[in-house]
Amino acid sequence: MRLITDSSSDLTPELIQKFNVDLVIPMKISIDGKEYLDKVDIQDEPFYHELLPQCADLPKTSQVTVNEWLEIFGRYPDEELLVLPISSGLSGSYGSACVAREMLGREDIHIVDNKSTALALALMVEIAASKRDQGLAAREIAKELEALSGRVRVYAVVETLRYLVMGGRLSKAAGLLGSALNLKPIICLKDGVLSAVGKARGTKAAIKLMRELVDANEEIDPAYPVYYAHAFNDEGLKQIKEAFRDYPSAAPDLTVGCIVGTHTGPQVTAIAFIRK
Repeated sequence: MRLITDSSSDLTPELIQKFNVDLVIPMKISIDGKEYLDKVDIQDEPFYHELLPQCADLPKTSQVTVNEWLEIFGRYPDEELLVLPISSGLSGSYGSACVAREMLGREDIHIVDNKSTALALALMVEIAASKRDQGLAAREIAKELEALSGRVRVYAVVETLRYLVMGGRLSKAAGLLGSALNLKPIICLKDGVLSAVGKARGTKAAIKLMRELVDANEEIDPAYPVYYAHAFNDEGLKQIKEAFRDYPSAAPDLTVGCIVGTHTGPQVTAIAFIRK
């Protein structure tokens, strides 16, 4: 069985090796008309510190196309594949993968709409790798991940409103007012879609509210790993891990890469978990 995901998972080289991931497909991002392959042509640090602050328009991300999936599946003609792409609610990659599978008529390709991205997708990859190492077949793992997909969550604090305004998720007037008041939105990834669930004045208050929202609306399942990530915000990461100190990290802290960071901007901090 081969395990395949995409670069929106933000897996480090060490985790790719640890989980024995066979292929991480680089997603594409276009910045002011120039296209880059995530984690190949562009790395996270220059993206946040150089390219994103200077871009005239919000960068655009592209799905993995049907033809690209056909080429990828063709590399493993006689092997079972377990494929974990970015959430169908955020990208067309999942749909393209399903079309490619149907064109090939293969029943040994198991594509999971795990309703995740970034650190949540990395979490799902770890669960898949663990099940594989326990001896489960790809079809069994796919069913388990599909059952978990409705329970995976990400909560994050967004430090700047600029990119929410550029992406049309927030009006310019609301962005100006929010910036003047130092408002920090709290966003949640649920059922594969990102939505705003709260806001507070200042990072410390936002992280406190985040914990309150999780306690009020979720119950973290300690049977599964908990992941943390940030976009070059060590202090914010420290604060969020302190707020959730009863749920220690199951992996090295991840960096939110450019695929998700295009929309959340720099210095975002986040936690991912499976709810009971």
